[in-house]
Amino acid sequence: MSPEPVYDDGGMTDPRIGFVKQLTDGDLRVLSVAAGGTPEELRARLLAEPAEVDRLLADERVVAALFAGEFDAAISPWLVFGVAVHHAAADLQDASFVTERVVGAGRLPVFDVGPLRELVSTAERRMYLVGLLVSFTRIAGGVRWVRTPRGMRRRRWSELDPFHLAELVDEVAAWQRPALLRRMGDVALFLVGAYPQATSSLKVEPERLVRLARSAGLDPGGAYELTLGSEGMVGLLEVAGARWYREAAAAGVFVSVLEEFAERFPTARRFLGQLTDRYLHRIDTDWLPRPA
Repeated sequence: MSPEPVYDDGGMTDPRIGFVKQLTDGDLRVLSVAAGGTPEELRARLLAEPAEVDRLLADERVVAALFAGEFDAAISPWLVFGVAVHHAAADLQDASFVTERVVGAGRLPVFDVGPLRELVSTAERRMYLVGLLVSFTRIAGGVRWVRTPRGMRRRRWSELDPFHLAELVDEVAAWQRPALLRRMGDVALFLVGAYPQATSSLKVEPERLVRLARSAGLDPGGAYELTLGSEGMVGLLEVAGARWYREAAAAGVFVSVLEEFAERFPTARRFLGQLTDRYLHRIDTDWLPRPA
C-alpha cells in the first residue's frame, strides 16, 4: 500500500512539518534560491515556522529553478509535487477561468473558479494532495490466483486497479478495511483527475463491476448505467470514490480531510486535472505510472 499522508488527522501536528521532514538536502537547496541559508539552517527554520513552506513552494524563483533545468537525482517527488500543488493553487487566486479537460469534448473554459480556490485553501487539503501524488510513484503489483467458474486462474493485479482493490474489501480484516477504502478513493481521484481520457474507456468484466459497485454501496444496475454516460468509467469512479472516502472517514480515518474530499470530489478532480496539464506534463520523469 501507499505511504501515509504527512500529517495526523487529530490536528496536533501541522501537516507542513511532516512535509519538511521528507525533504532531501537537494530539495532544500532548490528552496534556498528564495530563502537563503544552508539545507540544515533552512530545515530548522521551516520546522519552526511551517507557514513559510507555503510561500516558498509557490515562489516563482523556486518554480523556475525546479522546472527550467534537468532534474537532479537528489530532488525528491515530495518537492516536485509540493511545488506543483502550491503553484497551481496560487495560480487560481487571480484566475477568472480555467481550461478543463472534458471527456469526449477536449478542453473547455470553465468560469466557476471559486470552488477550486476553496478546495486548496487549507494546508491540510494541499498536503493531502501532495502525499497522494507521491504515493503513486511506487505502485505495488504482481500476480495472484483467483477462483473462477473454470477453476483457479492467474490474474495480474496492480494497486492502480480499483477493480482489484474492490475484490479485497471482503478479504481483509475489519481493522484494515478503512485504510483500504481510503486508498480506493485515492486511486479513483488520481485516475479521473490525472488520466480522464484513458480512464473513461476502461473495460471490465461484469462480475468485477458488480464487486466494485457493492464496495461503494451502489446498486450494480445503477453503476452500470453510470458507465454508459458520456464520461464512461470516469462517471462511476467519481461517484464511487466519494463514497469510499466518506466510509473511510466514518471509520475514523483522516476524518476532516476525507469528508471534505468526499463532498467536493468533482472539484478535487478538476484541480488535479489543472495541475496535471500545467505542471506534471512538463516533468521529464517516469515517476508517475501510465494506466493501460
